[in-house]
Amino acid sequence: MAGQPIFITSGPTPASQTVTEVQPASFTIGFTGSSPQFQWSKNGSPIPGANGQTYSIPSALGSDAGFYRVVISNSFNSVTSTVATLTVRVDTNPPTIVRALADKYLINVTVSFSKLLNPASASASCHYEIYPTGDPELSDSPNALAVLTAVLNNGTNVILTTLNLTNSPGTLETITYYFARTSTFPTTSPERNCACAIIWMTATSSI
Repeated sequence: MAGQPIFITSGPTPASQTVTEVQPASFTIGFTGSSPQFQWSKNGSPIPGANGQTYSIPSALGSDAGFYRVVISNSFNSVTSTVATLTVRVDTNPPTIVRALADKYLINVTVSFSKLLNPASASASCHYEIYPTGDPELSDSPNALAVLTAVLNNGTNVILTTLNLTNSPGTLETITYYFARTSTFPTTSPERNCACAIIWMTATSSI
């Protein structure tokens, strides 16, 4: 049966890279040979599901920092690449809110942030609160809109779905508060890069 053994021609590339938290990172290996099988590893341990020519991390966190290499094999031989290094730089600057847009009844609210967000934190509906203008920052306020879902879109936008029991149309007024826990938790806290917002609205009479 025709075939060729595996030879590594380049990589992993880049040999060393540094990214800021929640930014993407990837490594690619160049090779020749037939019917290759790939297995990437980090710090000597195989990465489940990392079986392609390129290994990608969509949103790097501190735990992703380390040393990466790949083993390529086929029925003829098996070869191991050199080590590539990934450094994840701590991001101590919290995201800020750029704007918030909503439909007439404030059912769908899109909040845009200034930077890429931690997907797990950005998708937590409990991180968002919407109050009528002048209400205190109290989670049990009877006038607050219940935020049902939060969906991260394009890395920096969060689409909120709310429950407006009054069916009163309104407009979002002023974004007055944001936080990413950096002032409350140590800089190593996993809450950095979280999307959290308290939003005030101005409601008009029902139509």
